[in-house]
Amino acid sequence: MAEPVSVANEFIKYIPVGIGTLVSVIISSLWVTFLHFREKKQDKLSELNQELNEILQISIQYPYLESKAYCDNWNHLDPNIHSDEKALRYYNFTTLVFNYLSKLSAHCKYDDECIQKNHINMKSWIRLHKKAWENPLNDPNENIDSYDAKFVSLVNKCLGKN
Repeated sequence: MAEPVSVANEFIKYIPVGIGTLVSVIISSLWVTFLHFREKKQDKLSELNQELNEILQISIQYPYLESKAYCDNWNHLDPNIHSDEKALRYYNFTTLVFNYLSKLSAHCKYDDECIQKNHINMKSWIRLHKKAWENPLNDPNENIDSYDAKFVSLVNKCLGKN
């Protein structure tokens, strides 16, 4: 007569197969997650590069926006500033620049060395537009209220205020 087969013995035979399947699923899931986040980071970098290209195109079209002489003469208290198309364009341009720098800073986890070595010379760009940063057109606290504290701190560091 044949020996009865225990359910436990049958189950034990399949444990290695189950464990192998589970490990494969976990490894596959981790790999797919890694690839997703790597692709998302690349997409973000592509968006930042596109935004930088758009800013550079504007500065080519209106060269005074990056002219040290013009930037140094920025005067937010000029009574005619709200009717001066060049001044308003400059202020809007600096808003685009600082918005871009804020996004880039977040992308680089606010590491100025990463930004400087791998992307752009942020310090010179911030220093060029220092007056627009320090003297916003609409509200004296516009920049410190509109940007996150880490970015404001990074800008202040670039301006030698930390």
